[in-house]
Amino acid sequence: MDKEIFFQIKKVAGRLKKDYNAEQVILFGSYAIGEEGMDTILFGMIWHDSCMY
Repeated sequence: MDKEIFFQIKKVAGRLKKDYNAEQVILFGSYAIGEEGMDTILFGMIWHDSCMY
């Protein structure tokens, strides 16, 4: 994964955790396993107090 993309994903995850008081922000799909491409979509889930958004 490109270092700049990795940095941006970490930044967004931190912001989501802060804004939604989330316990976890989980990335899955191609980016999570290092097989992203030019047309890859980011998939994620925010976990907050046993509720998913």
